[in-house]
Amino acid sequence: MNYTNPQDHQSRAERNNRTIKENARVILHRTVYQVIPRTMIQALVEYATERFNIFPSKYGISSYYSLRTIMTQQLLDYNKHCKYEFGEYVQAHHQNQLTNTMAEQTIDAIYLRSNDNTQGGHVLMNLNTGEKFSRGRVMAVPLTQVVKDQVEELARQQGITSMKFTNKRGRLLPNSDWEQGEEYKDDYLDKQDD
Repeated sequence: MNYTNPQDHQSRAERNNRTIKENARVILHRTVYQVIPRTMIQALVEYATERFNIFPSKYGISSYYSLRTIMTQQLLDYNKHCKYEFGEYVQAHHQNQLTNTMAEQTIDAIYLRSNDNTQGGHVLMNLNTGEKFSRGRVMAVPLTQVVKDQVEELARQQGITSMKFTNKRGRLLPNSDWEQGEEYKDDYLDKQDD
């Protein structure tokens, strides 16, 4: 074990933090929200970090099994891990068995991530209260402007008015769609494949 001195930086930890930020930024960029509440921010980081080891690595120890599968003995299940995306609008069922009563059957929710238990299930954010909860069954519904506005209003009520990513020195990293892009040259791609 090599303990770092106070105020020193550990390069591996710094690189890991940057990678998590980049992954979270990509996931957030894929959603339609300008701002998200704290519940979603916390779940975004959890979702971003759990995705690193869920798929087999190109240069990993196995070309068939991911590190997560090797360590936990749990196989990837499409319906549990990949069917719904972070930030997707879903209807969460109260009960696993359908009933014919006039009582409310579902809750408006935003999908956060899959549940880690063996039974399956999903971790969600209640669209009315902003609280995190879990349910066994969900159904994806098209996202409307009303739902988008409700999520952003929950964030504004918590004092979140914009989403910004910074580097370790606190410098703002602008969104990539605001910057002029540059095509990669063929020789650059050839060097990456070596």
